[in-house]
Amino acid sequence: MFATLALIVCAGFLVTHISTAALAGWRLTRPPRPRPASAPRHSVGVIVSLSGLPERNAHTALTALRLLPHVETILFCAFSADEPIVAPVQAALADIDPARARVLIGRARHTVNPKLDNMDKGLAALTTDDILALDGNIDVPADLLDRLAARRDAKTGVVSANAVGSAPGSFGAEVECQFLNTLYARWLLTSDTFGGGYAIGKVFMLSRALLNSGGPDALATDVAEDAAATKLAWRFGLAVRQTDRPVDQPLGVRTLGQVWSRMARWARLRQRSYPALYAIEWAMTPWVAAAAGGAVAGLNGIPFAWGIGAVLALWYAAEAALARVAGWPWGPRAILAAFVRDAMALAIWPLPFISARYEWAGQAVSLNGENDPRAG
Repeated sequence: MFATLALIVCAGFLVTHISTAALAGWRLTRPPRPRPASAPRHSVGVIVSLSGLPERNAHTALTALRLLPHVETILFCAFSADEPIVAPVQAALADIDPARARVLIGRARHTVNPKLDNMDKGLAALTTDDILALDGNIDVPADLLDRLAARRDAKTGVVSANAVGSAPGSFGAEVECQFLNTLYARWLLTSDTFGGGYAIGKVFMLSRALLNSGGPDALATDVAEDAAATKLAWRFGLAVRQTDRPVDQPLGVRTLGQVWSRMARWARLRQRSYPALYAIEWAMTPWVAAAAGGAVAGLNGIPFAWGIGAVLALWYAAEAALARVAGWPWGPRAILAAFVRDAMALAIWPLPFISARYEWAGQAVSLNGENDPRAG
């Protein structure tokens, strides 16, 4: 009976994993949906978050200018003019009409979401029909508005795009690629295919009307602005959609410590925003399936390690196939990077239950609100 149970558990996890990889691969290889000819042309204002990014991200931040022919204005937001990324961005905008693209500096409040604190001035300055929020480390495609519009209809409140890692320049960056691509993007695309989309803070767009319906602090109702946007849409019975094609986030050089810090921060935010889903996130790693596979092997007179090895081989073969189909980075060290990712993910999972503190751009932040003046 125990051998049968172990076999069912192992097969269930493997089938789920392989199925999500196949579904994501199908989603990424089918022809993308075109922008409907009847889609209304709303005025669009863009907010690009710069704070916390190093100077080397100035180039990616400026790729937002590819949208300039199709949007009303692009606002690059930072807390201080002394941030290293600000000077090169301002220099690049010197010959552009400030009404079309400019940098906004300042911080009016200190909340549990520093990124939203940075976006606030941009949200206040925009009067456009739609608001598109971008992170400054995204390589913005020129057809991004068409990609977003292709997924938008009268029943859609927020449209978003996954960010997948590209151009890894170190082993740590390869590990981050495995987090962003064959783990997060795979599950997010699968969920969206079944109608369960979530807004991703890297790229999301919503209407001013929806934002105003949620009240003056609509995006501050959750610890993360993308989760707040998602729940705002749900509150009004609207869907959240993902674009058919992700956008690239060039990674460059990352240390394993930097990847750990970033993923631990995201884990704390997910646990606060979606506690029920976070409670089962450990099941996204291969370890239960591998242990069950080892048990099946051992109970049938086969070395335990062979069973574990067979499960891991099938697990990572599915991810390799997805990466190949999608055109995502998958080099000679990719399987080792995916193994390190899964070990790291399992070690990070309990951290949100231990501490509510994280670091963002050198700032200590507590999700319990000690750093928020409104909390006291």
